[in-house]
Amino acid sequence: MEIGTIKRIYCNTCKGQTNHELISIRERKSSDADFEKDPLNEIGKYDEWTYLFLICRGCETALLQEDHVAYVDGKEQYVRVYYPPRERNSLTAKTFIQLDEKLTDIYEEVIKCFNNEAWILCAIGLRALLEGICADKNISGRSLFNKIEGLNKHLPSNIVESLHRFRFIGNDAAHELQAPLQKDLQVAIEVMEDLLNFLYELDYKARSISMGLVDKDMKVKRPSNEIIRRILERNPPIQQSQKDLFRALFNSADKGLKISQIATSLGITKEQIYGVLGALGRRINNTKGVEGKPGILLLFEVKRYDSDENSDNWGWALRSEVRSCLGTANYVWLKGD
Repeated sequence: MEIGTIKRIYCNTCKGQTNHELISIRERKSSDADFEKDPLNEIGKYDEWTYLFLICRGCETALLQEDHVAYVDGKEQYVRVYYPPRERNSLTAKTFIQLDEKLTDIYEEVIKCFNNEAWILCAIGLRALLEGICADKNISGRSLFNKIEGLNKHLPSNIVESLHRFRFIGNDAAHELQAPLQKDLQVAIEVMEDLLNFLYELDYKARSISMGLVDKDMKVKRPSNEIIRRILERNPPIQQSQKDLFRALFNSADKGLKISQIATSLGITKEQIYGVLGALGRRINNTKGVEGKPGILLLFEVKRYDSDENSDNWGWALRSEVRSCLGTANYVWLKGD
């Protein structure tokens, strides 16, 4: 390979396959005494390292490619490593402000294990994190299955079902030293992040908004009729609980409803309301044409009912643009059918 050669490599900065130009090449070799004595007899060990210094032609970020070929008793072994490691499948640890230090440490170690392809340790760490959350929420049980069942009073049923599937990943890894598939671990991590966000962050963030700690700096564009209808009508179809939420807030006009009133209207707990809001926020953010990640603030506005910071003294109302759109869209489900 010559200087100036162009290679397609994943760029951590550009977040995709880009052209990289070869700037420099270095090589080194090593062998043991047995190979030196008789290199043709295929005994001993011989190593070759090739180092390629490359620059992305898009962003000019540099990387080092190390190719290592080892010949051990005539058998060839080959390894390629990039420095820094390519981040195509890497995860970035999220920040959970309300999570205590011990649980934060476990969560961050889980992410490190995943990024370093330590699949068994990653699965065991996920199980430990779930056990720690149950302990933090004073949920007891003879088995992890019982503890997960005890989370029912805090979580929507779909998250509990997902946690039961995840429990077997932890069991297999811990007791049988069976490494889960990378894609399964990634899904399990996403479920755990939803759990942490649900149990520790949503109420904190919502109360911060209601007290003016976030909303004053958050620039959210007014939604157009086209965007509102796209959010409501795109596939996959909007969930029934979200339809019920829109109907309850639409009927409350611009006064809105307290969190407790919304829960009563939907027939669920206040804690489960945050799950409905979180799922709706992800639907909004993933809708084509929505700029940034405004979440539910694109369609809802916070309502405060008095100066008390108690979480039952604030709630949500539909933005005027959303009420207007719903009033002319003639959705059957808005009438309760």
